[in-house]
Amino acid sequence: MTNPTLLKVSQSIVDATSNYVQGRTINIINPEGIIIASSDSARIGTFHAGGLEVAKTGRTVEITTENKASYKGAKEGINSPLFKDGEFLGTVGIYGNPDEVREAAALLSICVKLYLKQAQSIERSLLQKSHRDEILEILMSENNADPLQLLNKATALGANLVFPLLPIVCTLNKNSSISISEYGIIHHALCDAHIVNRNADIVIEYPKGIIILKSSCQNPEQFLDMLESFSTPAGIKVTAVAAGISAQDIHSLWYSLHLAQRIIDTGKLQKGDAAKPDHFIFTCFTTTSQEVKTYISPKLQALVSLKSPWIFPTIESYLIHDGKIQAMADDLGIHKNTCIYRLDKILNICDLKNCREYTKAFLLANILSLYSTGNVPV
Repeated sequence: MTNPTLLKVSQSIVDATSNYVQGRTINIINPEGIIIASSDSARIGTFHAGGLEVAKTGRTVEITTENKASYKGAKEGINSPLFKDGEFLGTVGIYGNPDEVREAAALLSICVKLYLKQAQSIERSLLQKSHRDEILEILMSENNADPLQLLNKATALGANLVFPLLPIVCTLNKNSSISISEYGIIHHALCDAHIVNRNADIVIEYPKGIIILKSSCQNPEQFLDMLESFSTPAGIKVTAVAAGISAQDIHSLWYSLHLAQRIIDTGKLQKGDAAKPDHFIFTCFTTTSQEVKTYISPKLQALVSLKSPWIFPTIESYLIHDGKIQAMADDLGIHKNTCIYRLDKILNICDLKNCREYTKAFLLANILSLYSTGNVPV
């Protein structure tokens, strides 16, 4: 059976290497002795007994004017075996008096092996790129997300993903998409810098840079610091980085990734940002639910102490309508100005008035969630 890659690129190999052997006829022959590529197109598809003998013996066969009658379909020349990792792939033959083409045959054999190795590497890179594109599609699809499919694709890339996963979005100093070769450089550099574990983490391209799915991130602050200063020897640098929330399942991973993307889209958050809740969101996206609870408990306590029945319906409406005042007012059956007053009061009490919208939504959602459990701090 012909190796699929060899079958696919055999004629390209012939075309690319014929110049190295002064235009002599080159044949590539499959293990059944059939010529699958040739610089003499008339010979493609014909039988070559010399090639079949090479396949059976694994040794080079030289055909001369004296013995060529014993080799059906063959002409003078040297026919050498092609092996990869001990597996016989086929035969490469060159036409001419063996004494005259022996050096050319050795060069041809080397060139074909190198070309085939490169072709297989490119094919492998394209397959891996396809897997990464499919992972990105899974991550972007909230309703059709399949955790098993995600894990299987990661396995195909050589990574054993284990939840919880921390998604990190990085933009790069590039105005164009990342090429396959650039991806290889970036991934290699991330692994060398011990930012990415090639056996446990996934790095995928997206239009603005890269997305990392990080397993077992024990020190997210240090990890983000390392990413902020990351650059490759080729000068590719991270220009902005944002992490989502440590996700326990595929659906929370979807939300977490989109949260990180929203941070990138609205501007990078620097540690030490003037707005403390924004800083909390940036530096504590990977905290446990208990740490988040500890942070928001005083805010919830302050809201409960108001003893105002409109507090939590207003928060719920804010989250449902994405902060759109008129929609909230209609939902709550109140005047628009009343809605603005109530929301401002809530945001001021929670120290969220001057924060970014995603910070408000994240913390208010957690406040409402804690309130709904009935476990209100006193």
